[in-house]
Amino acid sequence: MPEILIHIVLAVLSVTGLVYLYRLLHRWLLRSQTVCRQYTILQFDKYQNDVEYILRGHISKIKAEHSEQYSRLLCIAETMNDEMKQICRALAQEYPFVMLCSFGQLHDYIAQ
Repeated sequence: MPEILIHIVLAVLSVTGLVYLYRLLHRWLLRSQTVCRQYTILQFDKYQNDVEYILRGHISKIKAEHSEQYSRLLCIAETMNDEMKQICRALAQEYPFVMLCSFGQLHDYIAQ
């Protein structure tokens, strides 16, 4: 009886691993040859309290999609207070796809 249970668990884990490998191979084969970027532009209110929570939520979504090299998370600096800017700068040092920019720089980042 325990052998059957072990075989069932191993079969489920094998199928899960094969599905994951299929997804990775599928993404790799169908990837675009040109750099196509996904931009997320965040504009916060000066009195918003959950900035780090929102930023980390977007970061975890980008990381879950394995699209760090194709995604940019742009935070508009003019609408932030100093504490929010510090949080954004700290996350930008940790994650290279997070950027703090002004309204004027926004077009430059997208046009790259």
